[in-house]
Amino acid sequence: MFELKLRSHLPAFARRWLIRFVAGRSALLRSALAERLDRATRSDAPPFMSGIATYLMKLGAPNLGAAWAQPLDRALSQTYAPVMFRLRVESTARLLADGLRTPLRNRPGAPVELIDIGGGPSMDALNALLLLQKDQQGLLDGRRIRVHVLDRDDAGPKFGARALDALKECGGLRGLDVSLSHVRYDWIATSSLETLLGNVGADAVVAASSEGALFDYALPDVVHANLRALRRGTPDDFFMVGDYVVDSEHQRLQRKQAELPIQLCDPQAFAAVIAPTGFRIAATSDAFPGCFRLMKNAASAWPISERRPSATY
Repeated sequence: MFELKLRSHLPAFARRWLIRFVAGRSALLRSALAERLDRATRSDAPPFMSGIATYLMKLGAPNLGAAWAQPLDRALSQTYAPVMFRLRVESTARLLADGLRTPLRNRPGAPVELIDIGGGPSMDALNALLLLQKDQQGLLDGRRIRVHVLDRDDAGPKFGARALDALKECGGLRGLDVSLSHVRYDWIATSSLETLLGNVGADAVVAASSEGALFDYALPDVVHANLRALRRGTPDDFFMVGDYVVDSEHQRLQRKQAELPIQLCDPQAFAAVIAPTGFRIAATSDAFPGCFRLMKNAASAWPISERRPSATY
């Protein structure tokens, strides 16, 4: 917090010089800054960090490549934002794995469809599968498992597919029938999501996730549109995990300095955003404030398409 407050009092030119100076000595920071430079030169560039840039931040000092990581990278990986990224993906993966256990036990052999909105390399879904395979050996055996990554970016899903191949060849997912496919997706228009859901088998176990993506950046009407599509096109035991950014002085400073349109809200405001969607918050994470699991309500008072947003972030 002290470092954030100190940087916030620096003149803009001094902050820019400091960032450029540090970026010359840090691959992690260069990756994150590439997105900012892209937004400055391209009007169609997405206003958020790419999946690969975020993934690098999540690795932690012991996992940074010896061929490219500098001492500054290892130091930066222990600062607030990267540590929070790691806690966030771990909490999301655990909520996803925990939510899958019951429907998987209830439907032996049923195919599994995981939908990852803004998923990048889809490390939340892959880590959830690793947790299930480690803790519940046999629960995934004999199933067709498909991870659908809905993302505007190509690089993240391509990396995720290569990571999955490695996990199936010599890692924790050996012997499983798992594949990862990429659907180019802008969450403002849900037609691609609706088409995907229309092709999901009626007997499938279906869950969705969005870690550091939809609920962090999208406005309430966009969140509502995506949840409406998911609610219409999925079985009754469908659930979704994700996170929102809890409003605090620290997060406001982070948002200002990162120049990202992150939506900040408190738990009551987020609950108000979810309330008209036909979903309820069924679980939250003790490890990472803002991580949650949504379940479908048993019934809605009126058709979901007729409901209007009742709250804003």
